[in-house]
Amino acid sequence: MDGELHLETWQSALERHDPVALRGMVRKARPADVAEIIGHLNEDQGLTLLRALPRNDAAVVLAMLPESTRAELLDDLSDQILSDLVAHLPLDDAADLLAELSVEQVPEVLEAIPYEQSEALRRLLSYGEETAGGLMTPVLVSVPVSATVSQAVEEIRRADIDEELFNVYVTDEVGRLTGLVPIYALVTRPGETPIQRFMRTDLITARADEDQEVVVQICRKYDLAAVPVVDDQGRLLGRITADDLMDAADEEAAEDLYRMAGTDPAELESASSLRAARIRGLWLLPCFTVTLLLAGIVQFFEARFATEVKVLVLAFMPVIAAMGGNTGIQTSTRIVRALATGGDPESRLNRAVTREAPIALVLALCFGLLATIAGSAFGYYYYHGALRLGFAVGVGMTSAIVVSATLGVGLPFLFRRIGVDPAIASGPIITSSNDIISVAIYLTAAAALV
Repeated sequence: MDGELHLETWQSALERHDPVALRGMVRKARPADVAEIIGHLNEDQGLTLLRALPRNDAAVVLAMLPESTRAELLDDLSDQILSDLVAHLPLDDAADLLAELSVEQVPEVLEAIPYEQSEALRRLLSYGEETAGGLMTPVLVSVPVSATVSQAVEEIRRADIDEELFNVYVTDEVGRLTGLVPIYALVTRPGETPIQRFMRTDLITARADEDQEVVVQICRKYDLAAVPVVDDQGRLLGRITADDLMDAADEEAAEDLYRMAGTDPAELESASSLRAARIRGLWLLPCFTVTLLLAGIVQFFEARFATEVKVLVLAFMPVIAAMGGNTGIQTSTRIVRALATGGDPESRLNRAVTREAPIALVLALCFGLLATIAGSAFGYYYYHGALRLGFAVGVGMTSAIVVSATLGVGLPFLFRRIGVDPAIASGPIITSSNDIISVAIYLTAAAALV
């Protein structure tokens, strides 16, 4: 069903306050379709539709909503309704939902759900939101190393897990992960066969405190359907399934795009225009400061040019700044993407320099030559010092591209080294830094030559 196509039908039923029609439509709709429809409704209509759903369906729909839409609805739901919704969600989704509530709401919601579930959620909430522990679900099947195939199959039946199950994990007497057995391997062996005979021991795991981006890289590299999560002693804590890893990858990609554009992923979680403006403003403030510094540099050099050439020299400044900025963003975008896909940062720095240096050199020479020709033509037509102006413009263009490419390679690696998201280096920082350096070089050359 296309939610956009039937939006008017849903809105009509909501406006008429027709519960019979609404229940009939809800029964025929899939949760993903309902989530899409709520995204197009106003807040009151979205709440009405959410409340019309059975609790288990409402929980699934709520988990599927965009963060900003969900934030609007969560503010208007009572603690009792929130508790019912949390109780119907898988533990990892429930933990994500609780993380979006206010500090005051979380204890109230946890108190209203069963104790066992509440304790499991408290453990999950103790991990960072963007760590393997915060991403994992503790719902899994594990057996002791002494178990047989029959015992493992019986454990699967008793678990009654309503999620995709790929492996049975094998632990020792203190809970350390020692192996795993794919489900298909249990089906093909006699029931009395000891698990230990054919379990896999070449384990790929994630530590609970590991960043989710690292876990995504592990999953991609080894093509895993699920990743077991362990603590520092190797004890099994949970697992991260492929769908959660895909969500994490999408989240990381969205964060990188937001930061490269000069804003913050927190904007995703807010429906408030004022809050979004504040978030963007905090990123734009350093750019504004840098621009003032650039204005000071221009003012400093302006007095050194004769009146008849001043406008001509300054006319090329935006061209040089823009070319340098675009070159830097091209380079840094590729570097940030390479860092996000995993591997050893030190070895990738060497490869990045080896690859990007010739590219930057070719671009700098080509566009430097074009800028020299353009500057000479303008100088010949408007000013008697044609070659001098052309040479100054060429030097400025060449330096802008070289400097910007250098920043595009170096800043993401520097940020990675000091523990800051490399994507931050790819937007306003590179553009602003390049503007100051390249324009200063160009104006210095122009002041000396023209």
